Formats: sequence, C-alpha cells, structure tokens
Amino acid sequence: MSNQTEQNPSSTSRQAEEAYLLQTLAIVQDNLIHYGKEVSRMQEDIDEMLAHYHDNDMEVLTILNNTVTLHDHMKRALLRNEKAQNKPYFGRIIFRDETFGKTESLYVGKGGISKDSTHQVVIDWRAPVVSVYYENGLGKCSYKAPGESEIAIDLQLKRTYEIESGKLLDYFDSEVIATEEPPVNAIRKKKDSSIVVGMNLVKNKEADAFVSAGSSGAILVGGQVIVGRIKGVERPP
Repeated sequence: MSNQTEQNPSSTSRQAEEAYLLQTLAIVQDNLIHYGKEVSRMQEDIDEMLAHYHDNDMEVLTILNNTVTLHDHMKRALLRNEKAQNKPYFGRIIFRDETFGKTESLYVGKGGISKDSTHQVVIDWRAPVVSVYYENGLGKCSYKAPGESEIAIDLQLKRTYEIESGKLLDYFDSEVIATEEPPVNAIRKKKDSSIVVGMNLVKNKEADAFVSAGSSGAILVGGQVIVGRIKGVERPP
C-alpha cells in the first residue's frame, strides 16, 4: 500500500518533506511526457482505424473500441498530472498496520499519482484508508477496506501541507488527544489540540460552551486547569 518509493516511511523532517516533493514533481513531469505521447499516438491510431473502417469488420471495431477506452483513460491520467504540477498532494498519514506489523506512509492528493503500475507516490483522497485522515485522531483506529472488512491501524501522524506552485511553504501536524493518552500531559503539551483550543475559547468568553466526544479525562482536566471551576464547586462529580 505504501506510496514511499525511496523515503523512509518515518521521515518527517522538513528536509525529507522537501526531497519527497521534488521527487513527486519529477515523477509528475515524466508522466506528462509519457501520457502526452501515448494520447497523441492513440489518437493517430483511432483516426487511422476510422479512415479504413467498414461496417462488417468486427475485428477492427473491437480494436477501435478498446483503443478509444484506453485513450480516454490516458487523457484522464494526463489531466490528473497536469493539475498536480502546482500542488501534488495536501496531506499525509503515517500508521502501523496492526495485521501485518508494518509501518505505512501515504501522501494524499486530489488525484492519484503513480510512478509505474506498482508504485503510487500519491493516493487519491477517496481511497478507503484516507478516511482516517478526516475522521480519526491519533492512536488506535480502523477503516473499512473493500468488502466491508475492518482494518485495524495505529495512526501516528496526520500532516497537512501548504504547497503553492510546486513549493513547500509550510506544513502542520494535527494535535489530537487520544483516549488512552494521560490527560494531564496531553493538556500541557498539545496546545493546538481542538480540546485545548476550545477550552481557551470558553475561558476567554469567545464561546459559551464546549462539547466534545473526545478524551473524557482530557476534557475533565482541561475544564479545571484552563476554564476553572464554577464558584462553589469544590470538585468534579
């Protein structure tokens, strides 16, 4: 599944990220040349077959239909890579597959980008595994694979990129407090987590209330440490 072709799956430094972006953009440029040539060649083949096609020639008709289908596929791949020149991907997840005991790193984009038939450098945002990028926090979770089977993973990183004109401007890691994480440490260290941000909004009277389905312990600690107790309440229930 991994779309890492040369990079260590656990490499998260800026240097590694910039190297991967350059590698991906180089693959995109190679794809543009390849798909461009294939689209032109197939169009010539289609024109040639149409010029010599006769109604009773079923063999030519079959070849023509297959070539048109493949031509359409190549045109979509060409368009996908053309769009990827500016921003080939927007996110990344690193997780450990609990079944196979293997760490995977996947870059996520608006369209899939392949180096060849067996190596993906960017996966499409609609792939089942990408659901954890949108729906889950760090830690133990799962996603539904084709056939409705649940795949258990340990999500270790969710990263979002700012890329413009093929240049890496910045990236941000999601700070999510996992249910099994010690709540006091989480509240102290993860200042950008949604729980801490939400509690501070309440504290600063920028929000009237805060509701979360996240870590109950972190919410309890955050309520006392950040927001503070209501006057007259000595301890939580």
